Amino acid sequence: MPKPIAVILLLLGFNTVSVAQGGDKISWRGKGAEDPKAILAEAKRLGKPMMLFFTTEGSGPCKWLSTVPFCDAKVVEASKKIVCVYVDCDGGKKNKDLCERYKVTAYPAVMFCEPDGKLFREMTYHDAAGILWQMSDLIRSCSRKPSFPEGIAKISLEAKKVSKPFAIYFYDDSDASCVVNQSFFDELLKETLEKIVFAKAEYKKGSEECARYSVTSAPMIVVLDLSLEKPEEKPLARITGSKNPKEMKAELENALHPNRPDGSTTQNQPAGSSEIRWVVHLKTGGKLKAISVEEKEDKYILKIGGGGTVTLLKENVDKISKYDANEK
Repeated sequence: MPKPIAVILLLLGFNTVSVAQGGDKISWRGKGAEDPKAILAEAKRLGKPMMLFFTTEGSGPCKWLSTVPFCDAKVVEASKKIVCVYVDCDGGKKNKDLCERYKVTAYPAVMFCEPDGKLFREMTYHDAAGILWQMSDLIRSCSRKPSFPEGIAKISLEAKKVSKPFAIYFYDDSDASCVVNQSFFDELLKETLEKIVFAKAEYKKGSEECARYSVTSAPMIVVLDLSLEKPEEKPLARITGSKNPKEMKAELENALHPNRPDGSTTQNQPAGSSEIRWVVHLKTGGKLKAISVEEKEDKYILKIGGGGTVTLLKENVDKISKYDANEK
């Protein structure tokens, strides 16, 4: 059983000394005028895991934690890979919402959190070696990559056999790739991922694979229609940069619509052609018929029959014309 911090301090012969809290080596965010909640939002956007240090002035255990294990050279080095958030509780007078969220009732309390703020674990080992292990475990967990197989040529053949679109995820060790890695594990993407066969490949600038698929940065997801003779020349989508689960789902779903050879968008087509007002011409050669088309920033939202809607990125659309019933 891990020993509580008070017991550890007694074993180490701790005595309270007049030192500044927060240590002098870890780069703490959230101190002074910086709002800890804003730092949590920033960490989520960057896809970086966090260590939240709930502390209060005048607490001997808080001072020991800040000035002994948190000043260990290996702990300080590991802390550079995560966002370290200093949460001043002022004896329960400050940051009450964060204390309630993480059920903090005593100080110090240290929470290791995933990029979205979800609690990964509360600190249970307070010595330098124990803290280092807990930090490393958090970093490993949040750096995990999706279990897509490697080997583009082999996996593309499997995609052809099952007649599904093929996607290649090019990744590196950047913060943006970390965000995408985490998004792949989100339940929101489960159904969408089942519609596509994925392979992954490490991004290597100038490599043969990157050159073939015109990949110049990572992360990037290239979605391909393998029914084309040279699918890499007309990809269904190039999804680049940091994407949260909602953004990734939208872009992957957008890529799937042009892939349908008959130009349909859903099984619920408009009941009669008299309802159709517009034809959306796709750069891949397909066409979508719509009752209405709404333009929003970088996308078009198409209203189709049966009350359904389809969202398309503008970059996938060639032109929009009025529907002509006599046009073949």
